[in-house]
Amino acid sequence: MTESQKIYVSFQGGGAKGVAHLGGLKALEDWIHEKSLGGIPHEISAVAGTSAGAIVAALVAVGYRADDIFSCKINSGGQKTGSHILEEVCDGRYKSPTSLFTERGWGNIKRIRAVLKELTDKFSLIKFIAAEFYIDLIALSFSFVVLGFEWSAWVPVILLALPIFFFAILAIRFLKIKKGLASLDVIRDVINDAILNALEGRPVEHPDGVTFEDLRKCGCRSLKIVSTNVSTRDVEVFSYWTTANVSVADAVCASICLPIIFSPYEINIEKRGPQRFVDGGVLSNLPLWPFDDDRALSPEAWTLGFSLVREAA
Repeated sequence: MTESQKIYVSFQGGGAKGVAHLGGLKALEDWIHEKSLGGIPHEISAVAGTSAGAIVAALVAVGYRADDIFSCKINSGGQKTGSHILEEVCDGRYKSPTSLFTERGWGNIKRIRAVLKELTDKFSLIKFIAAEFYIDLIALSFSFVVLGFEWSAWVPVILLALPIFFFAILAIRFLKIKKGLASLDVIRDVINDAILNALEGRPVEHPDGVTFEDLRKCGCRSLKIVSTNVSTRDVEVFSYWTTANVSVADAVCASICLPIIFSPYEINIEKRGPQRFVDGGVLSNLPLWPFDDDRALSPEAWTLGFSLVREAA
């Protein structure tokens, strides 16, 4: 029996640009099909990913092909048609990737973008500061009038208190950012549901959060997801060998947890307790190194990395 040519595939992080991985994945699938017809079968045997790449890696690990995740076609009228994975999960409640961040999340993001725009525009910044001081002046003046202080007594106090009051308001506004602008709950549900759909008919012990051990028992491809562990201040690799009982969807959320947009994602890891994570791209955006042990066992295997780069001008 002819042994297959193993291929380890890593997907780089890249935010919204991560959808471009599907084009690369489609090309790889077509190439593997053609090469396998020549005699020696080629196969993707292990996948890894960071951030947006972690989403693609998790889906590929359970058997999704590029066209299953997103398919774009041109009909006879020249119009783009097709389908995407969101139509098949969570009863089709989420029609587009933007809907995964919820209305509250997008509202917070729009508000912070507006504030940042004001602060980076010199003229707008002057207006912003003037408006804040005007509001602070009215508020403090009203307070002192109610308290019955004489004008000569409270003017110096107001002049001293205004900047303190102004920066206190700014501090309160930006402290809210620490809690994150959006939630990862919906994304977790979508990822887990997509995995469950792919494993339909196979024994899954943890349907509410399919684990790396579940994937192993179901005969899925080896999966490694990279995140940044802020509790240990080190890189974290989620896999069957390191975090067998961790939900794959939780690992994906930990890997895509972009600071400011999301609050650090907490996962309770066996024998280690609660750990907090942020985007894996902070420490390792193109995770080829997690395959080092695999390559030591199978030196004939190929390693392929999908990197997202800007088109040359």
